Amino acid sequence: MKKIVCVTGGSGGIGQNLLKHLLESFYVKALFRKENTTTDEWKKRGCQIILGDLRNEESLMQLVAGTEFVFHCAALTGSLSSEQAHEVNVEGTRRLAQAAVKSGCQRFIHISSIAVYSSTPNPEKVYTEELTTIEYPTMELYCLTKSRAETALKEVAKKHNLEYVILRPTCVYGPAINSYTVTPLNIIQKGLPIIFGDGEGLLDVVYVDDVVRAILLAARSTKANGQIFNVGGESITCKEFYSYYGRMLQRPIRHISKEMANVVVNIASIHKEFGKSLKWYFELHEKSEKYPSIKAKELLGYAPQVPLIIGMLKTEFWLRTEHYIPAKRHVFQGAVPLYSFYPYVVLHPTTEEEIVQIIQEAVQQGLKVRAIGSLHSLAPIPSTDGVCIVLDKYKNLVKIEGSLVTVQAGIKIWELNEILAKHNLALPILGAIDKQTVSGAISTGTHGSSLHSKSLSSYVRTLRIVRADGSVLQVDCSQEIFHAIVISMGLFGIISTVTFNCVPAFYLKSKNYPMSMDSLLQRFHEIHQNNQHVDIKYAPITDNAQVLLINADVEAVKQHGEWNPIVQTKLKRIVEKFATKLMLRLFRSGRFNWLQQWSIQQHERTLYACPSGRSDFVLTHFEPMLDDPISMHEMEIAIPYTQATAALTVLRNHFHQTQKYPNTYIHIRCAAKEDFWLSPAYKQDICWLGFWEYPYSGDFFEEIIELLKPFHFRCHWGKHISADREYLKQQYEKWDDFIQLHQELDPNGIFNNPYLDKFFNP
Repeated sequence: MKKIVCVTGGSGGIGQNLLKHLLESFYVKALFRKENTTTDEWKKRGCQIILGDLRNEESLMQLVAGTEFVFHCAALTGSLSSEQAHEVNVEGTRRLAQAAVKSGCQRFIHISSIAVYSSTPNPEKVYTEELTTIEYPTMELYCLTKSRAETALKEVAKKHNLEYVILRPTCVYGPAINSYTVTPLNIIQKGLPIIFGDGEGLLDVVYVDDVVRAILLAARSTKANGQIFNVGGESITCKEFYSYYGRMLQRPIRHISKEMANVVVNIASIHKEFGKSLKWYFELHEKSEKYPSIKAKELLGYAPQVPLIIGMLKTEFWLRTEHYIPAKRHVFQGAVPLYSFYPYVVLHPTTEEEIVQIIQEAVQQGLKVRAIGSLHSLAPIPSTDGVCIVLDKYKNLVKIEGSLVTVQAGIKIWELNEILAKHNLALPILGAIDKQTVSGAISTGTHGSSLHSKSLSSYVRTLRIVRADGSVLQVDCSQEIFHAIVISMGLFGIISTVTFNCVPAFYLKSKNYPMSMDSLLQRFHEIHQNNQHVDIKYAPITDNAQVLLINADVEAVKQHGEWNPIVQTKLKRIVEKFATKLMLRLFRSGRFNWLQQWSIQQHERTLYACPSGRSDFVLTHFEPMLDDPISMHEMEIAIPYTQATAALTVLRNHFHQTQKYPNTYIHIRCAAKEDFWLSPAYKQDICWLGFWEYPYSGDFFEEIIELLKPFHFRCHWGKHISADREYLKQQYEKWDDFIQLHQELDPNGIFNNPYLDKFFNP
């Protein structure tokens, strides 16, 4: 038979969360002032509702009758009446304790507050339970009555030998909590200031479930009788704490200066108690006091288990369910804004464990999960309407062991390059853009421009991913599963850490040559065999190409500081982008071929910068337009290298025959074969052909697709894909194996989204 316990303050935040846990193991009675939808809900869940309040001895006796534990969570907050606050908080506690004595209750667990320390001087600002709290009649009313309630309980317990435990939670937040959840949320939503001064004052914040855990430990512990415990969580600045609510509401967090706060307090002091409450609030947010929970850990075994990011995730789910947060959602756009998506919640984890817990919580809520970095991908691979994990705070160097460098998945490629340079190391290959996160780059098969190098993914040695069940899977390049997971668009889980096999730092020098298409086709193999990196831009309307050759050069180190990028004003960039878009629209019609030909001839020499110096600098600084790109759809397809010249000839003949020329260049690069199941270079050297279309209609891409289908091309996953699922499936030997493994590792499709479902949802 279940034992009986009782709870006061069932309508409050701590009380409601405590009731949920108690009902799993006990028969529960709860005190409510009146019947409402909340009491109806608790009745359905098996709770006995006792109507009354702390001023009514009859209802208190009915509440405690036959109970083993009394959990006293009720307190009057925000009262402007001293008499009322004392009657409820102080004398109400005394009455409840006396009723517990009469009914033979085993233990009385009283939920107090760190507010009792508010008038206790301590220069070190560290408040432990051993300190003797001091009361002043001028104390803020809530602080004073909570302190006197503790005294009242001790007096009854001493006189009648009643077992008791006093818990002093710090700043409690979470579902149904008013003080540090609903109230600040409402303040921010109204555009009122919530931050005092610079917001660097510290709060010790604790999630409500951790407080409930401490309460249950206090009830059962043989060491807890007659003890007082601080119950805290983690210290965080006021600014950072309230910023969580600002992000939920997509509203700015406003500050109030100390001078203005004093003015507000003086005005509020027209009503004595309200003025004292405001003054205490400001002092609490300024003092950065500490309330260690060491005693609770030693005697109760208490330790907070819900980190702030997870507590806030749970809180946001509740706030949305209860309609405290408007339906308006976060909006994300790609770096080149070709798509938008609207996640339900957005989180910025800092540890792998936080990523694990986020995924577990999302699964419980039935939500999908995707991670985003720089949103560089032109395809909506990162999009989600569920939980969006932003990796901008998860980007540290983990370790360097010889040539093996391990980093967190959110680090940008340029950030990694800077770290490597300090250790005289470098990545063997890079794409032309270094703003992506390492996880995003390897997941989509980002490549460079070298027939002698594989994609960036091929230099990964070890990978850790967090799976849909919250487990962490570590794979290395010796395992077959590794070749499925590395290039997988995040379908198997969230990448946590990546270990790259780097090389000693090296230096490069670049040169640019104009070349006729006839000459390029004749020398295509020679050029790619005899140069480390080759980047080509082919203009069909002039039948010419610009060829950039990049090779190792020890002397290049001396030239590194000589190259300076062109700095343009914002106005000039806007004008140039407008002019370029206008020209592209004109060129698309075909009626202005003569103008397009003339324009390309005037600008072809400016297509490439020719930097020299550190390898990462050279490989990511040879395209001047990359710093301010035009929003253009791009399709990049991989032709088997052995058929590259044949494919280029087909394209060339088609353009000349139809006199319909693309209004942009065709980008030509090559890459070496590799073993990743979904790599376009799987088991074959490839030639990448990049196409742009602006304004986008899809017609040009469809035309290219039909022309090149006989060459059995594959697609770059991070860019526009015009080919359908059935065609793509035929090009990848391991397609079915990939689908099967995906179903095994993520059977419920937690990491899917509608875009990826088009290709990978069977």
